[in-house]
Amino acid sequence: MADAEDRCVQAFAHAEQCVGGGFGAFILVQASSVLMLRQGRWSLITGAYLDRHGESDSGLARGAPLFLQDRVVAAIAADVVAQSADHTGRSGDARKDTARTV
Repeated sequence: MADAEDRCVQAFAHAEQCVGGGFGAFILVQASSVLMLRQGRWSLITGAYLDRHGESDSGLARGAPLFLQDRVVAAIAADVVAQSADHTGRSGDARKDTARTV
C-alpha cells in the first residue's frame, strides 16, 4: 500500500511542478484506468479498456485481450482539454483523503 501511496503522491507532485496548474492525466496500465488530477482533486476513470464482453480486467488477471473504448477516450480527451477532472468516475479530494490511494 505504501508503494501505491508513494506513486500517487509523486503523480500529484509531477502535475503541480512539471505540468503547471496541478493538472495531469496518467494511464494506469495494470488497473486498466486513467487517473486525472486537478489542483489536489482526483478522478479515477475506469472502462477505457474492456474485453469483448464489455468487462474490465483490473490487474490484468484474466489475460483476455482488452480493447480501447472510443467513447471513453473522447470523454477523457474532452476533460483534458477543459481541465475538468473531478466529475467522472470515482473521485475525491487528496487534501482530505488521508490514504491518498486510488
